[in-house]
Amino acid sequence: MSVARTIRTGLNTAKMGEFVFNLIFGLGELLIAVVWDFFIPVVCYFTAVLLVPAATFGKVTVRYPKISGKMGWGLQHAIDRSAEGKIILSPALGAIIGLALWSLAVAVLLQYFSLTSPDIRAIQASNQS
Repeated sequence: MSVARTIRTGLNTAKMGEFVFNLIFGLGELLIAVVWDFFIPVVCYFTAVLLVPAATFGKVTVRYPKISGKMGWGLQHAIDRSAEGKIILSPALGAIIGLALWSLAVAVLLQYFSLTSPDIRAIQASNQS
């Protein structure tokens, strides 16, 4: 009887471990979804709102274009021109531009830190001798 009780307890422990694992995995997946679907687009959009006009000296802005009555496909609704001659990019296009700017910044930082790493300098010194 004690062997059966041990087996039954072991199975419950295994199921409990699986439950805890699935719970932690599900919460991690939810956190990644929230970051990917909300945080990253918001940060990228506001990056574009700040940097695109500064980089183009005010000739391009990121905001909602005016609603036009004509039909259009693709980028016709993403890029518009204001009465003052400024180019207006839609928020979705601004978020894509912001993501590209952050990707470029991360790539530059990775390249800088990989070239200034003490390990790289040691490898280069050993290759020269």
